[in-house]
Amino acid sequence: MVKPGTFDLDAMDEFSTPGLTLFMQLPVGMDALEAFETLLSTVQGLANRFGARILDDTRSTLTQQTVEHLREQLRMSELRRGARVAPVH
Repeated sequence: MVKPGTFDLDAMDEFSTPGLTLFMQLPVGMDALEAFETLLSTVQGLANRFGARILDDTRSTLTQQTVEHLREQLRMSELRRGARVAPVH
């Protein structure tokens, strides 16, 4: 684990890191599931671009089952807040 920091945009060619943490704080000011899907897409794009692994909160490989569980947690959170929730596909 490394300390949090920022990216020096002028030195990105020389930058390396053992990991990157992305997170989403609720409420997000928009549909939480839509925000999650955007975050997930961004994470997957970064992983593909840099040959990285995507890990969950226990540092295990993120599985489709975990993604579905996170989606369900978001739906429940939105229901508790009284927000309109998109139907399950």
